[in-house]
Amino acid sequence: MRSVFIAAAIGVSCGGPGAPVGAVAFALADDACARYCGAVTRAELYRVGEVGFPLGPPVQVDCGEPMTFSGLPAGTQVFATLEVFDAVGTRRLAGTSDNVTVPTDDDTAEATIHLEAEVVPHVTSVSPEPVVVADGPVDVVMTGDGLSEPGSVAIDGIPIIADWAAASVQVQDGVPGGELVVESCGIPSRPVVVRVIGSALGRAAVSQVPGCTVVAVAADGDDVLAAFDCGASPSYVQRLASDGSCPLDGDDVWSLPGRPTALAPGFVGLLGGGLATFEAHAPGPAARVDAGLVRALAASDAGVFGIVDERLVQVDAGLAPVAGIESSFVLVDVAALGASVMVLAASGDEARLIELTPPGEPLTRSVSSCHGPRAFAVDGDHWVLACTGEVVVVARGDGAQTPVAVDGTRVVLDPRGDVAFIAAAQSLTAIDMQHVLHTWATPGFTLLGRLADPIARLVTTVGGLEVWTPYDARGPCP
Repeated sequence: MRSVFIAAAIGVSCGGPGAPVGAVAFALADDACARYCGAVTRAELYRVGEVGFPLGPPVQVDCGEPMTFSGLPAGTQVFATLEVFDAVGTRRLAGTSDNVTVPTDDDTAEATIHLEAEVVPHVTSVSPEPVVVADGPVDVVMTGDGLSEPGSVAIDGIPIIADWAAASVQVQDGVPGGELVVESCGIPSRPVVVRVIGSALGRAAVSQVPGCTVVAVAADGDDVLAAFDCGASPSYVQRLASDGSCPLDGDDVWSLPGRPTALAPGFVGLLGGGLATFEAHAPGPAARVDAGLVRALAASDAGVFGIVDERLVQVDAGLAPVAGIESSFVLVDVAALGASVMVLAASGDEARLIELTPPGEPLTRSVSSCHGPRAFAVDGDHWVLACTGEVVVVARGDGAQTPVAVDGTRVVLDPRGDVAFIAAAQSLTAIDMQHVLHTWATPGFTLLGRLADPIARLVTTVGGLEVWTPYDARGPCP
């Protein structure tokens, strides 16, 4: 329940001859009545320590009018219980006042009434979510309790016009995603996160050496590592701190003994074969390690794994081979989730998903609807495969396979897991695991990875490495 603290003046007047007596009167302010939908207030007065025995009958008046209790012995400590009802008789607030002593002469005492909200707006969900306003305004329906007029709705602090009869708000392009809060009769709800996919992608540049091209990125805690290919000039790895600075930059830089092809924290695959190793937060030259051709790298809680010379190996364990994958499979991509290592492989023209969770046996799943697998991403609920001509979503629970007609070469999952971003040479597409949400025409766009920030994606364009934020048209920079 939500607490409301309202100051009330308690007026006291002396009685006539004999034992001094007084009267106590108090009222809620008019603005409090209007804000909290108060129409009627009802109060009872008690002697402190005698809760079960009111000092007289209850008093009920229109909200804002004074409530008076007469004939009280001077010097008595009293307190009041108070209820506030709206126009249809629903109890909105209830509580008690501080203790107050009836004075022996004409005076006014101050007390605070501590009220608890009896009706608290509660938003359990919004639909649709995410909200795609790229093609026009969208009516977003709120589900919950206590959503009644008068009230207000705001997303990320921006007021949104609400249709209280339909419990909905209309979200338009330009409204950022953020926390949706409903305030009804002066009581705010707890926030519900709403994502808004707009017609524009917010963007911010990333500092890089002229003439260099980013070829791989990898998350490293809250930061991102990026590997840059500089051709005949020395290539490098740079740590980009996701601290909100614009352009995104970082002081940790490692020079590479070759041109990079794949990246994981501490390891870089090199063009033509071999690895380069570097120590976190120890910038300088990276050391070369003899190895085969590195196709992909991924870091799990159990270590760094990679596809080297068409075999799955544990890179940080001396390139030790990982058993359990059929030799006939062609390994395409590797990813990690917690302690599990996931491998996308091809067998003939069909895809195979292989999950290795030490010390258990590998789990292999055939994805018959994915032909020509290219890349994949994984979270707790889904595998999302970029295949030739379409994307295939595989439920990790029951293995159900859902094809979505989107062509792409790279996949990144939203941190909440129910939206995937698919990149191709000419477009970026968002899907909700079943349908296409929106497609942006972006010539030369290649999706590489994501920042730890829940709304940011790290990508590269023809113009260089940039941060793009599909949930916020204002971009990641302040």
